[in-house]
Amino acid sequence: MIWPLEQTFDRIRSDVPGALVTPGAWESVLGAARRLPRAISCAYLECRLGRDAAEVDLGASVMAAEGPILLAARPTGLPSSGEEATIWGRVQELTRVWTDPASPLHARVPVMWLELDSGEITRGRLMPSVLLCVDPSLPKGAASPDAIGHGLADCAPSLQAALSALSSEPLAPAARADLHRCFEALPAGGRIVHVGFMVTRRPTVLKLFAAMDREQVLDYLGAIRWPGSLGEAASLVDTLGAGPDTFRVDLTIGETLLPRLGLEFASRRGADPDRRALIDRCVEHGICTPEKRDALISWPGSKREVIPGYGRAVRLSRWIDMKIVHRPPEPLEAKAYLGFMLHLSLL
Repeated sequence: MIWPLEQTFDRIRSDVPGALVTPGAWESVLGAARRLPRAISCAYLECRLGRDAAEVDLGASVMAAEGPILLAARPTGLPSSGEEATIWGRVQELTRVWTDPASPLHARVPVMWLELDSGEITRGRLMPSVLLCVDPSLPKGAASPDAIGHGLADCAPSLQAALSALSSEPLAPAARADLHRCFEALPAGGRIVHVGFMVTRRPTVLKLFAAMDREQVLDYLGAIRWPGSLGEAASLVDTLGAGPDTFRVDLTIGETLLPRLGLEFASRRGADPDRRALIDRCVEHGICTPEKRDALISWPGSKREVIPGYGRAVRLSRWIDMKIVHRPPEPLEAKAYLGFMLHLSLL
């Protein structure tokens, strides 16, 4: 069952902390949510945690079963021409390929995320980047990761199909070599779980999210010839990566692999001591304000909701993911992803 994202927004409004989402930012993301096609199962608000950092991005997910809905729909008020129309034409072409049972994307990708930057939605434009989950085991209840191939040969057909749909330009040779190396150097048990396509950039910028154990990160960065400082990466992992045994390494490939590095922490639903400890460390390092820490702690949870015209109660769930971004020479940045969704629940 899919509820319009605007309807879900109506039900989380009273729960959204003002320290994280200002009234102006809320109006911007709500305006974007009202325009999106009715194919969205869950969403998140991407919040910066530093002082005077008020930008809020919007992410919206489309499950494979909802692909045909997205294919048949267009955002409300989409211009008939121009850059916004071009970007959405590419998204629809990707969706057409994804929903084709003969496409490698159909079997490999269980969910697609549309990511909308605050700068564009503040201007009233829907200019999404696309994030594909390339790990079919990731959704709850799917097969074990060990039962699925995660190497370059397993993922390359899907990546090529996505790139062909989203970009008119092939990857530059250096970018392609870096992409291959990021797959081939994966440590034992490691896997690329998401690949992002920032299609508004020229050339298209790729984002890779590699899941691995903490002690594997530095060797992996060395193996892929990451151009940043391994000493700074080691300090980042030691000071802010303590807690969870596994997290995701966020890498960026433009014309070549870039020195930007992110550490992404997916938290458990409900009480999570690791998440609280990470937030406290962010405050200690000056990359999260105490007010935003308190707001984050209040966000996770769930409650029953009644949807008018629908005979059964549903549950509204809220959760947090975190990311630390190292982008020299800029200072460290902490981000939180306030996730939320309406879903059927017997309890």
